[in-house]
Amino acid sequence: MYHSPKSPSARFCFLRRLSQWGAASFAMVAFAVLVSAAEVTIQRDIVYYAPDGETDAAIDEFCRLDLYLPKVSPAGGFPLIVLFHGGGLHTGSRERMAALAERFASAGIAVANATYRLHPGVKFPVYVEDAARAVAWAAQHGESKGMRPGALFVGGHSAGGYLAALLATDAQYLRKAGVSDGGVAGYIPISGQLITHSQVREELGLTRLSILSNEAAPLYHLRRDMAPILFLVGDKDMPARVEETRLFVAAANDIAKNPNISVLVVPDRSHGSIRDRLLTPDDPGGVAVMDFIRRWTP
Repeated sequence: MYHSPKSPSARFCFLRRLSQWGAASFAMVAFAVLVSAAEVTIQRDIVYYAPDGETDAAIDEFCRLDLYLPKVSPAGGFPLIVLFHGGGLHTGSRERMAALAERFASAGIAVANATYRLHPGVKFPVYVEDAARAVAWAAQHGESKGMRPGALFVGGHSAGGYLAALLATDAQYLRKAGVSDGGVAGYIPISGQLITHSQVREELGLTRLSILSNEAAPLYHLRRDMAPILFLVGDKDMPARVEETRLFVAAANDIAKNPNISVLVVPDRSHGSIRDRLLTPDDPGGVAVMDFIRRWTP
């Protein structure tokens, strides 16, 4: 649902789903039926963090983002989502999310596709601090790029999903970066760890078998006033990833009493294919993402 349908029947299905958005939201994205990847504007290598008076090669290399913008901007602006790639916090690049970013932009959702510094060059909490800085850049500059006021979202896959989830739960990072409470409309972590990330456990001298939930774990920071979160996870994902995610959602709903936290376990999806299949028509994960952004866009 996040590409431009090519056949008449596919176009009809796409329009039918868009019609469920209501008049204002339909106007916001109906043009996506007619656009293609060639009609997406990409602004590359935007620096989102450059501390004054400091020269750091890793900051210069990694603290950058590519901005994917729909060429047609509807009245009121479009939603914008900041996306973070996976790679275990020690590898990965913006290329991992480039196809998805282009697809979202072709469907009327702008994307800031960001990288962040990696292990072994840095350790926790630098990964999440960089992620917060990327979100702060989007919060500061998004509206000048055409973002609808208040329609800022954050997501990521694997390690990027972990970063998105930690930003959603531990408010200190966005506050320190200058993002006001309530500055993010919603979060979409895909297949991210919700206990302390395995790379962080390794930094503490622990192994993957050492189950830990400390200040580096999204699960550690559950609270009632979290912004809406949609988790996506595949039924064939990493071992125990489904159970880990369901634990978070159950605790958020039943203990923190936050009803706006949900998970979609997508059938026949692995850790990698749950991201890749978002590009296909009528993918359940893609439909859920579009519905989530529609619901929480002001």
